[in-house]
Amino acid sequence: MRCSLDSSMVSRLLEFPQAVKTLERSLLNLEQSIHDLDAEMKPEDKAAAVSAPAQSAPASAARAASPSTSSAPEPRWRKDRRCGKNAPLPDGKPSECDPTGEFACCSAMGWCGGSKQHCNCKSCVNYREQYVTQLGHGVAALPPMPPRDGHKGRTVLLVIPFRDRESHLKLFKQYWRWFAEHGRNPKTVQRWVVYVSEQFDSQTFNRGWNFNTALAIASAQTTASADIKSEMGMDFDCAVIQDIDYLPEKGVDYGDCEVPMQLSAEIDRYNWKTPYLTSAGGIVGMSLRHWRKINGFGNNYFGWGGEDDELHHRLRLNGLLYGDCYPYCSKNDGNVGKPGQSIKRPKKGFGRFSGKFMHSANHTKRITDSRAYSRNLEQLKEIGSGGNRWKTDGLNSLAFSIVDSQEDAADEEKYGITYRHIKVRRGKKPFHVRDVPMAIPPGFCKSTVPDGWILKKLGDGPIPWDLEGLRQRAAAFVGAECPGASKANFLLVDRRQQVAKIFDKSMERMLVVYLRSLGSAMEDALIVADPRPGPEILKAFQDTHAFRDPPTFYCVCTSKLKKGGPKYSVHQGDHCSGGGWDAVPGGLWRGYANPKPGTKAVTWCDNEKHWTQVLVKGTSCPETWSGLKWIVGGTFYVKEGTSFCAGTRKVDSEEMSFSRLLAKKSCSGDGFTHELNFDPVAEPEPVASLGICIGQDASRQKSRISMQDDCDSGEFTHVARFAARRAKFALQSDRLFCVPNAAGDVIRAEGRCTGTEGFDFALPVDHEHPVSEIHPDLAKELRLCVGFREGKDKPSIGVDQQCDSLQRLSVDFQAPSLLDVAASMPSAHAKTAPLFTIVEEEAGSPA
Repeated sequence: MRCSLDSSMVSRLLEFPQAVKTLERSLLNLEQSIHDLDAEMKPEDKAAAVSAPAQSAPASAARAASPSTSSAPEPRWRKDRRCGKNAPLPDGKPSECDPTGEFACCSAMGWCGGSKQHCNCKSCVNYREQYVTQLGHGVAALPPMPPRDGHKGRTVLLVIPFRDRESHLKLFKQYWRWFAEHGRNPKTVQRWVVYVSEQFDSQTFNRGWNFNTALAIASAQTTASADIKSEMGMDFDCAVIQDIDYLPEKGVDYGDCEVPMQLSAEIDRYNWKTPYLTSAGGIVGMSLRHWRKINGFGNNYFGWGGEDDELHHRLRLNGLLYGDCYPYCSKNDGNVGKPGQSIKRPKKGFGRFSGKFMHSANHTKRITDSRAYSRNLEQLKEIGSGGNRWKTDGLNSLAFSIVDSQEDAADEEKYGITYRHIKVRRGKKPFHVRDVPMAIPPGFCKSTVPDGWILKKLGDGPIPWDLEGLRQRAAAFVGAECPGASKANFLLVDRRQQVAKIFDKSMERMLVVYLRSLGSAMEDALIVADPRPGPEILKAFQDTHAFRDPPTFYCVCTSKLKKGGPKYSVHQGDHCSGGGWDAVPGGLWRGYANPKPGTKAVTWCDNEKHWTQVLVKGTSCPETWSGLKWIVGGTFYVKEGTSFCAGTRKVDSEEMSFSRLLAKKSCSGDGFTHELNFDPVAEPEPVASLGICIGQDASRQKSRISMQDDCDSGEFTHVARFAARRAKFALQSDRLFCVPNAAGDVIRAEGRCTGTEGFDFALPVDHEHPVSEIHPDLAKELRLCVGFREGKDKPSIGVDQQCDSLQRLSVDFQAPSLLDVAASMPSAHAKTAPLFTIVEEEAGSPA
């Protein structure tokens, strides 16, 4: 049985992520990288494998390649990343590792991972390499390049890896009209096809993978996605990865890609150079032939750092480095003119890029996920030492679905520019926004229209990505004149933990963020229309104990220096990254990510040269301090007090000048000057609603029942979830249940509860609501029971049809339906606690 702290259900509420699935932190010294695994990675985003021709696929690969349908075989790997004979699947056979995912190798100790210890040991199995080898699915097996279309001049495919940068995209389009006309004289590019490749999930941003997906679509690489058709392929001369916030100045030639070219050879923020000689980052162009030769980017560089350095090695290993020591040649340097030292760069004055048009102060913050960064370094170390993972990790191992695709040809006739904005999602499993349920209450339009609840899927047609789109879809569902829809707001419910946001004009991007956070469009989502103003909706939830404003966890970590003791780093989250970072004793606290009454701001400022931090009062960082430049890393809001302290050391060595944060009253000493104190904020009171999940082991005899949505971990596989109320807020007519602390969780009815159980909950008895229309797929009810299997003396949980085979049932009930959840929304004078909770705190999320 698992009973979570209430605050754990919302750590990054803006993105509605699945609750953190914590891995055992004491796993085997031989597998040091295991504790660096990304516990926040949603396993369902990797739940499908690469598709391939059935006649060439081995049995396990063919099973993984099947589309996700009700009749499709299950993948041959587990979601808890265990593998081998000690982690059998329900059929008793050893589990494998996802060959298209980040953790594709099964170690001798039975864990899926991506490190050398997992992939190269004597008894390890590299499923990515095995799968690709068995399918003949290497670079040569990619579909033929698109046929030539006879175009004159140069066609450039420009790919912008993208997420949440709408303001930048508007500026980009404005700037590119000028550049297409005046960037080169005479023109060298006659046709621009700009792919805006938007990563549609809540994982840490992955720049290289985003580029690969767009390149695969534009080149009709049908092996990468079932959504790619051969007619999507286009004939282009150069394919260029383009960061949206660094734009070319006059003279840059995007049509120059006879050999791989780093167009951004002179960058303003690096004193008009590249950051270092072997840099292959920024804006890089190649022919499709060369991109395929190096197998594109690696697919598993999440967050900032590493994918561009690996690009250098991919070029090096394929003999495609045509650059010399420029721009780092010294006087009388004997390396001048000798290729093979770096990627080729334009001559001086023709590779200038700057962020001034995008307002450099709004440049994307670089450090977003320290655990991902540690894994990136591990991958980079592997290829730098001659590893051959690049052969099987890239274009030829892509597996994704296209969620949405839109074309903007407004600039085509005059400027030769066409934009294709795609939303792409990792994994072969399709994600159909049309399956998201939307509920419309009685009287939504006026007093009697509709006369009952409408519960339908969003359906086909243009996907509503904004508030106005949802309002139009709601009005269409009613099918009558509906003035209420024009000002309606919506409740975006995450059914995994029964939390919701009010979607109104205050944040137009909330709907996109919500949709991409979902694991399943139909199972995890519910959108409820509400004609009331946002403040009125919020008050109704507050009055019924269904509003939550939770704090976020922060921690401070240390890492060793060559001399002078450790350095310190503040992280948002409840753990350090590993990879050399260790937790400071007692260095965990709760704070708000946004200002609240009675709190004060503390900001950590990052220095990217030495990866050190300075802590300051308020929300602003010094532009320069101790001779270094600093940018805002993050801000937390805490109480006055003396539980924690921050002190700063400024010495002659810039690397040794930074702040420390300790769980003490004073941070003075060791050369540090005490700067500030604070107390953490308290955990908020519990709310009325609960989200409960049920998991079963392979035998279906053991179960896990949890409020933490962690029923897919360990030996358990998620089988059901439902909404409930805390027993404390139960109505007199509700049925009460409890979950005892015992190995193999079960549910007990009220008469058998003693008050010492792990947690208790209440379910409404009345399931009657007026209905105008309901989609058959959304009308299903979940039956849960507890009874005994034949020949067994311990009770087991049964779900739906399983209840028919159990004997001596002690519990048998229908869980609240989707309509029950929607209809529990409180009115202005309601006293009944709803089955979901409004959450307001918006913790900062990685870019």
